[in-house]
Amino acid sequence: RPAAAVRPSLSPPAEPTVQGSTGMDFGDLGGGRFRVWGVANEALPPAAGAASVDGRTVVTVSDGGAWARDVENELRRRGARVMPLRFAMPSGDGADLETDLESSLGFCFGAGRPAGVVNLLGTTDARGDDPAQVHGRVRFFFHLARVLERLAGAPVRDLFLFTLTRNGGSCGVGAAPAGAALGAALTGATKAVAREWPEAVVKAVDVSPLAGVPDTVEAILAEAATADGMVEVGVGGGRRSPVLAPRVPVAGSPELGAESVVVLTGGAGGITAAIGTELARRHRCRLAVLDIVARPPEGAENLDLDAERAAIRQRLAATGERVTPARVDAELA
Repeated sequence: RPAAAVRPSLSPPAEPTVQGSTGMDFGDLGGGRFRVWGVANEALPPAAGAASVDGRTVVTVSDGGAWARDVENELRRRGARVMPLRFAMPSGDGADLETDLESSLGFCFGAGRPAGVVNLLGTTDARGDDPAQVHGRVRFFFHLARVLERLAGAPVRDLFLFTLTRNGGSCGVGAAPAGAALGAALTGATKAVAREWPEAVVKAVDVSPLAGVPDTVEAILAEAATADGMVEVGVGGGRRSPVLAPRVPVAGSPELGAESVVVLTGGAGGITAAIGTELARRHRCRLAVLDIVARPPEGAENLDLDAERAAIRQRLAATGERVTPARVDAELA
């Protein structure tokens, strides 16, 4: 929620309610001592009225399927100039794709800054669980965001970037439909872009697959006009956002102690380091960290993460580079 500071101007949200909470049950693994995490939906205040796109350019990104074309036609009916971008599987380091995207979007920006971009790659279920297809579409979105930032200038502002999914309007809470892996991956990528572009309206918007195209476009444009800092929003049966359940069932206490060993994967920096630090502080347990480096550098056990982050921010600022949380974590890793 990068723009959370604006939320006090809104009326307080309703009490979170659990709707088909999801979780992972590890069964007998670890003697049944693992938590089963639940997810709830937090009711949000209604969105603002739909943003006007009359005479404005809206970029759409899709496979060119029938439903995506219907969305584009509905945007045109509302007066938008629609610029369709069709998905192409990235190859190599993506440089050729970025050249093509920059050529297409450069013409669009040259004719006037677009109102925003609607990513429809997460609305298909035909290839949504194929790992190669999921990876390709997330990479396409990554390269698209890079090109948009170059053309719009940093910091990116005065445009919206939305990823649309059709996972029920509940942001994945409940039974996962076919193709949900693609929607989840693109939602995560969108939330990463939102951290990088705190002055733009960047959201992952989940709608019901039963919603009609006019209602779906109305929801998109309403979210475009609602700069409330929410990044992941479901609009099925009322506007909502996913949160951890207020009550988390526990399948026994982990009973960590000085002789316990906890294995952490995902590298020795960033969020893994923060989690490991908290585990050690609370339980004095031993940590085994899996990373691609052979061993941590000398003195890593005495690393002060807060001081290191401050030093990284200062160093990046001194070079004139834009300082973002993701950039700091990358340096820390």
